[in-house]
Amino acid sequence: MDDPDRLVFAIIVVTIIILVILGAMAMLMVVNANRRVLYKARLVEEEQRMEREVMRAEREAVHQTLQSVGSELHENIGQLMTVALMGVRHEAELKGRSPVLDGTEEALVRSIAEVRALSKNLNSELWKKRTLAEAIETEVQRLKRVLRVRARLDVVGELPTLEPDTSVILYRVFQEAVTNAMKHSTGDIRITLQGDPFVMTVSDDGIGFDPATVKESNGMANIRRRCGLIGFTAECTSAPGKGCTWRFAQERMSTAKQG
Repeated sequence: MDDPDRLVFAIIVVTIIILVILGAMAMLMVVNANRRVLYKARLVEEEQRMEREVMRAEREAVHQTLQSVGSELHENIGQLMTVALMGVRHEAELKGRSPVLDGTEEALVRSIAEVRALSKNLNSELWKKRTLAEAIETEVQRLKRVLRVRARLDVVGELPTLEPDTSVILYRVFQEAVTNAMKHSTGDIRITLQGDPFVMTVSDDGIGFDPATVKESNGMANIRRRCGLIGFTAECTSAPGKGCTWRFAQERMSTAKQG
């Protein structure tokens, strides 16, 4: 083999070697990129799993706290008020009826009824026996009867069946929205429930505010956080002199269960 042939052969061999090296490097880069993608996917999956665990733990904590408070109201405070009522009635039997004793007895009877109703609202086990609409209607009637608030509940269409924990948290969110409305309105509050997917709105005729200039309060942030726990979005729309409207909407991938 003469020199030109040797040169051509050397060039071919070197070219092949370079191509093999480049191919190996490209393959290593692809493998490395795939490993990075898999690693990132595992990280995202772990983060999502952790978030689900945290959400589950927070919901269980809320569940336990509500049950404990409801039990405390029913067993302790309710019992003390019942004893006081028995004392008033005994006093009336000994000394005779009087306007003061009659008024005290009536107030105690009504207070005991309110405490019992509140303890039932806090017991999430009862959500298995009643719907969110029924619970809100009961609270609306209480607001109208006790606080003289002009409140109205409208149910549009057939509502989905919600998990008990979801109903409890939505009920608390409803109460927070109503409490805020009562602070800043003349008492005209409208609640609307509709589905599917489930949507709850709470509107008032209050003074309203400018969202661009008013910083979100802890109460508003708490409402959004609670809704996030159960797969709901919480949007507040308002304007000066236009009142305020909260809209709580069920996301498609929600912990609420259609029924």
